[in-house]
Amino acid sequence: KSYWLPNAQRTLAIRVRMKHGHLDGAIPNEILEFANFHLKGGTALPKIVSSHNGQVKFQSKRRIAKAELNFTSDRGKWMDRQWKTIAANLNSKKSIATADVPSDATVWFFNLYDDAGNVVSSEHEYRDQDAMNGVSSR
Repeated sequence: KSYWLPNAQRTLAIRVRMKHGHLDGAIPNEILEFANFHLKGGTALPKIVSSHNGQVKFQSKRRIAKAELNFTSDRGKWMDRQWKTIAANLNSKKSIATADVPSDATVWFFNLYDDAGNVVSSEHEYRDQDAMNGVSSR
C-alpha cells in the first residue's frame, strides 16, 4: 500500500517469490538500469501506461521479450498468500499484453520483461476492498 501514497509517477518491479533482504534485493538488474536512467541518462525501463481488466498498455524503447500475469486467489495476511504466474499474450506492435484473469483471482498484476531481463510491474488490481486486506486504492 505504500506505493500508492505519493501522487507521482512510479516504476514498480515486483518479482514473485523473490527473497527479501539487502543482498537479494540488490541482485535484479532493473535497479541499476533505473538509477542509470535517472542519474546518467541511460535508456528508460519500459513504462506501464495503464492496466485494467486483463490488459496492460506500455511504452518502451527496449524490446519486450515476455509478459506474465501474477495472481493470488487467497485472502488474509499478505505474506501468507500464494502467488501463481501465467503467460500473457504479448502484442509488441500495439504495445499491449493481455491475459484472462482467473475468476477466483482476488489480486493480480502484470510483469513485463525486456530483452535484458529487467522487469517492470503494473499496479495491483483487485476484486474488492477485502481482497487488499484494508488497503485503499488511489
